Amino acid sequence: MKKQGKTGNLLAGADSAAFPSYIDSIGMKLLSRYDFHKEHLSGKTGQTFQIRWRGERGIYCLKTVKESVADRDRERVRETLKKEVEILKPLNHRCLPRVYEEDTNAPLPYYVCTFHPGQTWAQFRSSGEMIELSEATFVVTSLIDALEYLHGEGRTHCDLHEENILIGPRILADGIMIIDYGSGHRESAEAPTTDDRGHLGHKDIFDIPGFRYSVDRQLHNQVFQENDFRALGRLLALMKNVFFGKANTEQRLAYMDFAANLHYGKLNNWRVVRERFEQVIDPNLLLTRTERLLLGGDGNRSYIPMPATGRISVGEPILDIINTKCFQRLRGIKQLSFCEWFFPGGTHTRFEHSIGVYGAAYSALQHLIRDPVFKVNHNQRNVDGLLLAALLHDVGHYPFAHVIEHYVAARYPEDKELKSDIHHFEHSLHLIKNDNDLKSAIENHWGEDGNDEVHKNLQGGSGLLSDILDGPIDCDKIDYLRRDAHHCGVPYGNGLNVEQIFNSFRCSPTTGRLVIHEDGVAPVEGMVLAQDQMLASVYWHETTRALFAMFHRFLDIVVGRDLSILRNIVGQLKNCSSEYDAMQRILLPRADALKKHRVDALRLVNLHKDYNFKEIYIPIKRYAWVDATHATQRSVENIYSRIVKQNLSSIAYGNGNSMPIDWDQVRRLRGAYINALQQKNIEVSSNDVLIDVPWGKPSNRMVKVLRGDERTEVQITDVSHLAESIFTLPTAHIAPVRVYLRPEIHNRAAPFIPSIILSAEEMFDGRGKIDFDE
Repeated sequence: MKKQGKTGNLLAGADSAAFPSYIDSIGMKLLSRYDFHKEHLSGKTGQTFQIRWRGERGIYCLKTVKESVADRDRERVRETLKKEVEILKPLNHRCLPRVYEEDTNAPLPYYVCTFHPGQTWAQFRSSGEMIELSEATFVVTSLIDALEYLHGEGRTHCDLHEENILIGPRILADGIMIIDYGSGHRESAEAPTTDDRGHLGHKDIFDIPGFRYSVDRQLHNQVFQENDFRALGRLLALMKNVFFGKANTEQRLAYMDFAANLHYGKLNNWRVVRERFEQVIDPNLLLTRTERLLLGGDGNRSYIPMPATGRISVGEPILDIINTKCFQRLRGIKQLSFCEWFFPGGTHTRFEHSIGVYGAAYSALQHLIRDPVFKVNHNQRNVDGLLLAALLHDVGHYPFAHVIEHYVAARYPEDKELKSDIHHFEHSLHLIKNDNDLKSAIENHWGEDGNDEVHKNLQGGSGLLSDILDGPIDCDKIDYLRRDAHHCGVPYGNGLNVEQIFNSFRCSPTTGRLVIHEDGVAPVEGMVLAQDQMLASVYWHETTRALFAMFHRFLDIVVGRDLSILRNIVGQLKNCSSEYDAMQRILLPRADALKKHRVDALRLVNLHKDYNFKEIYIPIKRYAWVDATHATQRSVENIYSRIVKQNLSSIAYGNGNSMPIDWDQVRRLRGAYINALQQKNIEVSSNDVLIDVPWGKPSNRMVKVLRGDERTEVQITDVSHLAESIFTLPTAHIAPVRVYLRPEIHNRAAPFIPSIILSAEEMFDGRGKIDFDE
């Protein structure tokens, strides 16, 4: 039984106990304001008591040196109390003790602070009790808020563990309190170098330094803050059954991922920590908040019915973008230039495709949202920006854009400035930044930084989110393969298992880029096969390529070597509303104004005005890279390889930028056919024979596969049975060099075609003079 001190007979209330004799000197100072209530907790060096404020009858905590502390250690403990007061006195937060009065210079130092009625988290956990999810949310957010406040005041705790946090019996009323700010000292002394102590067992975990020695606080404060983040993760992991025992499986998994990411140092910003914990409570929060983009003014979802892919959800923000003038212009821009000549249904537009890519991106997000690595790496602003970027990725398309881009890529592969000037992508970025209606719609619904987020995504700076729109397996390809196949009446896009492809999407734990889970290898193989089939059967169909070759020859005539003319034409095309408008206002007048080759130039494009299928050039010979070299040929290379000079294996995996064309060889081959026709007494000009050459498209980026252990990444060619070239070089294998004749010339040459080909190839091989007017 404790001895009663002198204060027990003085001013104590009727229901009050006497101050113990050990703290009698403190009692003499406090008795006019406080009554002693009872002993509370006893630590290694400190002792706490409950005292009652006489005016309010509220309970407060009195902390002093423990009675059993040896004399030789008392000064050290006094300094610890001083440091604790120094830290706590300026602070004011509901989850931190507040110091009301103190005298740390007295023979028996002490301070009076907030009393919390709870038990330690360790005691609470050992009870086996599980709290409600609403209570757990309150507790965790309170702890985050307190630590953020502490860091904001230039302090860290540095000794955070389950013995140093209290939780009240009435959780929502009592809350939590973080205690013990002296022994685990963190940047509290005026001197920059002070001792660091605390519970080493709670510090030296997973290679976190203990710092139980003299350190430079100013130098290491950032490290101490990081230790608080890590310690928070360990604490939350320990309390998983208490806090989330009543949660659903998805929430529990999200909680453990959250705790692990804190513990391993992946989360060290309090704003981000708050966002991530919100995603623990609602694992689909990123999509939940994106819902605002899909709701109309009346709060209901609206939809756009779409061919090939089904209806797509849109809301007022999305519709405000769609209804801008520059986006509506896409209604007149065909998705597939020239394909409709052989595939009559292929008249769909960039308007339809752009909405389709937006819908595909939203579907991809619905699957990615379950990936914990994705949620760590991306926030709401990133996700909203992706959907906007998906919608606007083609907003800068103009009539015949891809046809002209192919022309430049094949003929001027090294001219980056020219490529930038004529590319629809650069025009998209320009419109997004400068079109007033579009900027206003973006700022209204995506905020002032919405524009920057779109630019970052489209320019490849958003990691996985950029890959979703432009990567080895992206939403752009997925939509156009399905949509183009549907409209062109071919079956190749119908079998795409899009749901399974999206379900296999993962965020790489090592690079943060888009990879596929190994379960998705088969559907991805199906996709690249569909791409291969569409290239062979639609995009590189001989009729489609005839019209490409005719248009490219038209540009040769009109532009010549003056690239300023090409730039001027493209500048005018960017203001055209359709291909027909472009032909009528820009291209045909250009041809009509020529002094030389006027008739030939008009003949090459006039069919787009008067629509005459019989004017399309006819193919007579196809050269591929797999062609054999005949024994009679002097060259060890086949004709294709003499025109397409780069070794195909060197452009795999993105090592090469394109398939460069030897245009001297192209001109020589055309001259050989012209001379061979003339030998048959067929009058022919240089514009009656066309050579269509493969576009200089870069190789595909390699698809990465995440193995079942969720850590190991390999190339898809390591686990796929398909030939490597189908992933890396689809264009090279499918895009042949073709020789075309003007229909009138073809009709006259028809009986002699085999001998004309043989004669042309012999001349091309060097056996005979080639003389023609370029």
